[in-house]
Amino acid sequence: MGILKKLVLVIYLCLQVVSFQAIAQTESESTQAISDLRVQIIRLEEQNKILITSNNDIRSSYHWALGFSATFLILFLGVNIYFFRNRFDEDKEFLLNSIKDKFNLIEKNNQQVIASEMAVFDAKLEMTFKTKSEQLTKYYDSSVSSNSTAIQRLLIEVTELKLKNVISDGCKPNILTGYLALAKETLKLGSSYDWKTSECLSKAKELMDEGVKIEPMELPELITFINSLPEQFSGVSEEIRKYCR
Repeated sequence: MGILKKLVLVIYLCLQVVSFQAIAQTESESTQAISDLRVQIIRLEEQNKILITSNNDIRSSYHWALGFSATFLILFLGVNIYFFRNRFDEDKEFLLNSIKDKFNLIEKNNQQVIASEMAVFDAKLEMTFKTKSEQLTKYYDSSVSSNSTAIQRLLIEVTELKLKNVISDGCKPNILTGYLALAKETLKLGSSYDWKTSECLSKAKELMDEGVKIEPMELPELITFINSLPEQFSGVSEEIRKYCR
């Protein structure tokens, strides 16, 4: 029994030693694992710091790039807008000048066309006015001449009536004056009344041949009338002129 207890004790002790060794080894392995974990954690922390720093740097670079891009874009747009406005103003001024030049050209052409048409219109109007004026003048002259002839014929009729009254009175000096007065009126109607003028002059000469005298106050007027007689009355006018000396 003593040996068996000893043997059991030895086995127990051996088991304890093995257990302790296993535990020690396990603890050693755990310690090593923990140490490795700590190293990994430290490395991860360092990597995390590096990542954070890199992330910050990347973010800063991104912000800087974004700010630079925005600034560049604003400057680019501003420059383009400035040059665009200048170009727009230049184009606008160019277009306005072009429109103004074309308007002036059109206005000048219109003025030339209007001036040409006005010249043609004035020429036509002047021709029409001249034609109408000539027609009216002819009509007026014809009317005046016709009226004058009609009036002169009336005067001749009145003078003939006066002469008939004088002849009925029988006063020869007055009859002589009446024939000369009628001759003056018929002479105004021209050649169509030459026969009447010649007849009156012949009657006046017959009275003068009979010794009828012309009034001294009427001599200047009679001489003027005799001198104004046309060539066809030259014979009778010379005979009457003898009694005016």
